[in-house]
Amino acid sequence: MLKKDKIFRTIKNRIMHGEYKPGEKLPGEKLLAKELGVSLVTLRAALAMLQHAGIVNCIDRSGNYVAENLDSHKKYLAVVTGDDFENISVACMYYINELQKNLAVTGDRLKIILSTQLEKKFTENKWHSRLAKDNISGIFLCEGGYNGNEKSLNLLRSANLPVVQLAGVPSDRELYDFPILLRYSSETFSSGVKYLISLGHKKIATLFPQNGCMRGFTPETYKDFLTKAGIPEANSLVCYFKKKNQLASIIRKLMIQPSPPTAFMCYCDATAMYALETLDEMGYDVPEQISVMGICGYTERLFTLKPLSVVNFHYDISASEAVKLMNDSASWYGKKQNITQIIPHEIIARSTTAVCSENIK
Repeated sequence: MLKKDKIFRTIKNRIMHGEYKPGEKLPGEKLLAKELGVSLVTLRAALAMLQHAGIVNCIDRSGNYVAENLDSHKKYLAVVTGDDFENISVACMYYINELQKNLAVTGDRLKIILSTQLEKKFTENKWHSRLAKDNISGIFLCEGGYNGNEKSLNLLRSANLPVVQLAGVPSDRELYDFPILLRYSSETFSSGVKYLISLGHKKIATLFPQNGCMRGFTPETYKDFLTKAGIPEANSLVCYFKKKNQLASIIRKLMIQPSPPTAFMCYCDATAMYALETLDEMGYDVPEQISVMGICGYTERLFTLKPLSVVNFHYDISASEAVKLMNDSASWYGKKQNITQIIPHEIIARSTTAVCSENIK
């Protein structure tokens, strides 16, 4: 980060936290430069940026003053997943929606940037200049699953701003000290399986994508979980799909077995909807003959056939807690506290799950 950007951020934070109040004169330039350990040239460059942002008024032969009509509303940046703004991921869309609702209470604002933009368009200096120009006070990270070497992640680490991650997964904690809100863990997904077991289902098929995302599990730990939970044929009932158009074929093969599953536990609500459609086409009655369950963070989506039973990991609570953390950033930012919160989940039983028909005499 350029020194002028760092000094801009330092003075701006002092103003935003009330150390310098609206209309108050800043310390003299020589005194302030000495205190901050920079040259007058660097300080004046930072002051010019503050003046351009409307935070400071520089008055000839008088000094530098905090703006009287300083906008007390803060501006935040949300980093989201998507190739372009027309194709932001569904999860990020819900996070943005909920963040905007929570920030609107205090009149704060949210700007959006794609992680692909960070990867392709920004050098470190350009990134810092953008943050200063837009007067950004903090960053919400609406994605997870980093490997640690991404350019976008390095830019976030260098931002010299509080960052809160809404969509964390357990492995993210090894990579950075941002506060992380874990949207799901193995306990979240397994609670759905346990709910199906409580309804008497023992032949539970699971549908996971081939990209390795298993909601906190690995193939080995999921097999162990199923075995300990008393699910027979654990391996043969766990299926992986590369593309969604493969789901129908996988489901049909499972259902024509001599002993087909009595329930499906799906990676997400969209996967569950594909399962519902395929089972309907095959003539199965859900939930009388077979149950279907998914996992998601937003339960108000319109479903094509029946209201889906889900494990809800609450995008709304994630956003609310993220804004609380950001508002309280003075207590943790720069202190390497490694804050991790697990967002609570709940079972929402709707029209796609029922007691296993094999147990009904």
